[in-house]
Amino acid sequence: MLAPWTEDPHPDHAAAGRAAAAATPVTATGWAYPIWLWPWRGPDDPSIPWDHAHAHVLDERARAVKRAAVACFGSQLRPGPDGQTEILPPEVLVHFDSASEVVFRSPLARGAPLARFDELYAAAGGDPWETRTSWYERRRRAALLACLPRERYRHAAEPGCGTGTLTAELAARCDRLDASDFAEAATRQARSATAGLPGVTVARRALPAAAALPGGIDLAVLSEVLYYLSDGDLAATVDRLAEALEPGGDLVLAHWSGDWPADAPRDAAATHRVLLDDPRFTPLVEHRDDGFLLHVLRRR
Repeated sequence: MLAPWTEDPHPDHAAAGRAAAAATPVTATGWAYPIWLWPWRGPDDPSIPWDHAHAHVLDERARAVKRAAVACFGSQLRPGPDGQTEILPPEVLVHFDSASEVVFRSPLARGAPLARFDELYAAAGGDPWETRTSWYERRRRAALLACLPRERYRHAAEPGCGTGTLTAELAARCDRLDASDFAEAATRQARSATAGLPGVTVARRALPAAAALPGGIDLAVLSEVLYYLSDGDLAATVDRLAEALEPGGDLVLAHWSGDWPADAPRDAAATHRVLLDDPRFTPLVEHRDDGFLLHVLRRR
């Protein structure tokens, strides 16, 4: 989806961007182009999401086509009927004659619907992210387990456990492990993957439900799940983490750090920043690898 930037200084363009975002399917990646940003705001304006910006280089042919398109808007380029100053004077037009076109990644304002994950598991042979076989997944699990500060935990929770591949490995480090997922197919596979392992339970639950993060835990592992939550659900989950983790308990965050999924409202860095900036948690470990970002924090 390509539409005007929802924060464009001109209210008409911003409204068009919001309407397009509301109508965009959850599977579509959104891109937004600013218009009045260039003449009306400076590059140091804090409202500009430069970390989500991408520059598309225009060759001479593309630039010529763009100039011709701009020239079609005669009512914007000429003085008004009573001598009013043109809407787009030369000092404004110069901003649109550059050699590149800047667009912002436009994430969903809402979280990914739970039904989306049932669809993914149904359409991909039950393992849409190839958790059992891909090198990325195996490397991420190994890094996550290696970064755990303690050899053993009394009671851990793993919301968004998926197929249970990581759950089975975590179980060897925990006396008790409560795993959960919001996709029925995932919970079935996780139960199968952990069958016979002592202290492991798997249930169908969705964040930010308190049952997904039971009270008194000393470890919470959230892997590839938080960036799918809406801002409200993420805030509620962070509050629940602060309640559920006992003082001194550990929190592990691990998420794909490439171009974030189309159905996720934010990327890994923005998601982790919410926790890293929360005074209730102390950062302990940061690990950046090819494709994923991992943090370990401790409950104060």
